[in-house]
Amino acid sequence: MGKDFGYLGESKTYLAIICLKCKRTEAVKKELLTNSHDVVFKDIHICKCGYKSHNINRDYIKELNKNKTAVVLFLIDFALFIIGTINGFALSNDSKEIQAIITLVGIGSGVILIGSSVYITKKESEIGLMGNQVLCSYINQENQQIIQYSREILDNKMNELKIPSNAKVITIKSKTKLYKPGKWYIWNEKDFLNLFPLIEEIKYNPNDLINATIEAIKKSISIDKIEYFYFQGEVFRENKICGGGGGGSSVIGAVVGGVIAGEAGAVVGSRKKVDSIKSELVTHDTRETIINYFDYGKRQSIFLEYEDYQTLEDIIPQKQYRIVTAIKDNLIIADLEKAESTKAITEQIKELAELKDQGILKEEEFIQKKKELLNKI
Repeated sequence: MGKDFGYLGESKTYLAIICLKCKRTEAVKKELLTNSHDVVFKDIHICKCGYKSHNINRDYIKELNKNKTAVVLFLIDFALFIIGTINGFALSNDSKEIQAIITLVGIGSGVILIGSSVYITKKESEIGLMGNQVLCSYINQENQQIIQYSREILDNKMNELKIPSNAKVITIKSKTKLYKPGKWYIWNEKDFLNLFPLIEEIKYNPNDLINATIEAIKKSISIDKIEYFYFQGEVFRENKICGGGGGGSSVIGAVVGGVIAGEAGAVVGSRKKVDSIKSELVTHDTRETIINYFDYGKRQSIFLEYEDYQTLEDIIPQKQYRIVTAIKDNLIIADLEKAESTKAITEQIKELAELKDQGILKEEEFIQKKKELLNKI
C-alpha cells in the first residue's frame, strides 16, 4: 500500500488528487472522505495503476516545491563555490584572461539563478493549473450529466402530459400562489386551460435546473371558472431634459479675467461655462394582459405580458372581456323583455277573466285564450 495521494486543489464538491506512482490526476467526491479537513478516505482508494492508500497529503505541493528549492540552493552554492575558487586563483595571478573568465562565470551563475527561479515558478503554476484542469473537467462532466438527466425527466413529463406540438407560449409577469414568473406552455383541452412551465436551461445552474424540472407540474383551470381576460395600461412618452447647468459667478474666473482685461474682463471672466441642454425621449409601456378566474369561489388573477392577449384570443376567444360583457348584457335585456312580456300577458289574462265574469266570454273560450297566452311565456 502506498503512503498517500497528493493534494492538488478542491471545489465545493470535488477534491483533485495525484497518484504518486503513475502521476495520474483525478477528482474524487468529498462525500467519499471521512471529512474534508483531514482528507482521509472512508475506504481504501485505488488508482488504475494499482497504487492505493487511505490518505491524501495536503502538503504535497509544498513538499514538492521544497525539494525543488533544495536543488536550486545546491546549484547556487555550487556556483558560488566556483566563483570563490576562481576569484582566489585570480588574486594569486593578476591576469586579464583569468579576470575575464571570472566575469563569464559570474554571468553564468546569474543565468543559473534566474533559470532556477523561473523553473520553480513554472512548475508551481503547472501543478496549480493541473489541479484546476482536473476539477473543471470533472465538474463539467457532472454538470453535463445533470443537464442530460434533467432533459430526460422533462421529456418524459411532456410526453405523459401529451403537450401538443402547437402549444402556445406565454410569459407570466408576477408570482402568484400557484404560478411562478417565467414562460409557460398554454393550450386548451377538454374544456380546461392547461399550463406547463417552459424550462429554459440557460437561466439555471445544473443543480437548480434539475430541481426546477422535478418540481414542474401541469396547472389546469376549468374554462367555466374563467371570468374573462382583458388588458390594461397605456404607452406614454416622457421627454427627459438634462444639462443647462452652470452659469452664475466664479471668483477665480473674475480674478483671472480682471488681471487680463481689467474690470470688463472681470465681469466676463466671472461667468461659468453653461452645459448644453440635452433631451431624451423615453417610452414607458405599462400594458399587461390579465386573466380573472375563480378558485374555490375566490377570484384570482394571472398577470401576463401585453403581447399574450393575442394568444388568449386564439385559445379561448369566448372569454374576451367584451364578448363576456356583451353576452351578459344580452341576457339582461332578454330577461327584461321576458319580464315585460310576462307582465303584459298577465294583464291580458286578467282582462279575459273580467270578460268571462261579465258573461261576454264563455268558459271554454276563456280557457282556450288563457292557454294560448301562457304558451307565449
